[in-house]
Amino acid sequence: MTKTWNPTSLEQRCLQQLDHAENWRMLDREKPSEDEVLPWKPFGRIFGFNLAVFGPVISVVFLAISLASGTDRSELLHPDNLIPGIGFILVTSLLMALFAASLYRRSWNRRARYFLRRAEETGD
Repeated sequence: MTKTWNPTSLEQRCLQQLDHAENWRMLDREKPSEDEVLPWKPFGRIFGFNLAVFGPVISVVFLAISLASGTDRSELLHPDNLIPGIGFILVTSLLMALFAASLYRRSWNRRARYFLRRAEETGD
């Protein structure tokens, strides 16, 4: 007997967006069947979009915190501080964008696996 699938509120939100065919056209792909387990490739644009959003936001937050803590502008621009700061911004932005894309992929694939298990049990 298939365990009941109870998506979290975050998964529900991801699936609401993924259930619209026009959102799949923005991902440059036709909407797949709801029981199709998807690889990473279809979620690449979600990653790119989130990277473009998180990069500037994290940059502004990083600068605001640095300046609010009393760091001089000249100190921020010094190579000993600038390179690690840019590295922090890039790594944090990449990780957050990857996390967001993985949420969409995980939500879709958990539902797909549930539908597949249910179909196997009912013989559909």
